[in-house]
Amino acid sequence: MPDEIARAIRKWAREERGAAVREAWIAWAGEQPDPKPSWLVPWAGLDAGQREADMRIGDAVMAPVLGLLAAIRGALAVSYTEPDHASLLRERAAVVRGVIDSIVRSTDMEGAMVILRRECGLPGEDGADER
Repeated sequence: MPDEIARAIRKWAREERGAAVREAWIAWAGEQPDPKPSWLVPWAGLDAGQREADMRIGDAVMAPVLGLLAAIRGALAVSYTEPDHASLLRERAAVVRGVIDSIVRSTDMEGAMVILRRECGLPGEDGADER
């Protein structure tokens, strides 16, 4: 399932992510008492530089999501040659559920990834074991 989600997210084109950022910006601007006209320009009305800025924001927002999905995939990777692999997979799935619940409650994705790596015995970003 995480691989399917990651593929779906990657299919969400960079331009679409930029347009979504712009929609959120316009929604925020519309709530301001005296928004500048430039704040309300839709995606189609932006020049190339403004579009690039929104696409970079979309890329930055997406990066930790893809990182989390990769960590989940690693956590759920259990070799069927390991003794009692079904039990290990259940344990890791419980950790993944807990991490996802934590993210939903707190939006602390970085902290959640540290927990996921520690509890599932995964290496840290630099390749060092955080256990």
